[in-house]
Amino acid sequence: MSGRLAERRPALLRAEERAAADALGPSHPLVRLVAWRAAVARQLAVTLVALAGAAAGSVAAVPRALDLLVAAGVVAALLAGALAGLVQQQRARAQELLAAGLGPVALACVAAERRRLLDPRTRHRLARCLERLVSTVERWERIPVAARPPAGALRLRPLVPELRALAAALEEPRAGIRGVALAARLLAGGYASPLHEGRVEELPVELELARRLLALEDSPRPGGSEDAQRERLL
Repeated sequence: MSGRLAERRPALLRAEERAAADALGPSHPLVRLVAWRAAVARQLAVTLVALAGAAAGSVAAVPRALDLLVAAGVVAALLAGALAGLVQQQRARAQELLAAGLGPVALACVAAERRRLLDPRTRHRLARCLERLVSTVERWERIPVAARPPAGALRLRPLVPELRALAAALEEPRAGIRGVALAARLLAGGYASPLHEGRVEELPVELELARRLLALEDSPRPGGSEDAQRERLL
């Protein structure tokens, strides 16, 4: 990474941090995540510059350059892992805002997540996850015991029609962002996802809510918050 690029990327993240605070307030969890991500990105940029210098020094046989190269590489790997984790957490918070119809699309991280979720490839992947889950539940007795997922998946057997309906709605060309975001949140975490670990009595409402939100226009509607719609379904 060049010095100019190393300076430019953290500057962009600082601007995003200010925009997040202006849009959501300084105490919002997403604002804190944006700030932490910016701080880690700055540290990573500095470490990569040091890594490049150490690599050049190692090639030139500068004393102790190899030691610095190894140390900088370890630090860079740790920072990159931390940055990836923060990006995932930031994505989850953006999805929560989008599902509630509250996501400020002028905020770069929310706008980026909105684009990603509305991408037909992302929606297809979410639909395929639901279809595989249905297939697993329906074929449970024919799956070798050693290859079965956690037995908690069986609690979804009564919800197969709802899961299929949600998968089909995700494939619709004009799927609403709020429904896509809620479906992504229901599937997030694999076997630790709300579909597997959430309160089973709430799952029919959550699945129906996601399906209905997929049919809504993207713009928020008065009285159309996720909580308000959930109340009407209960």
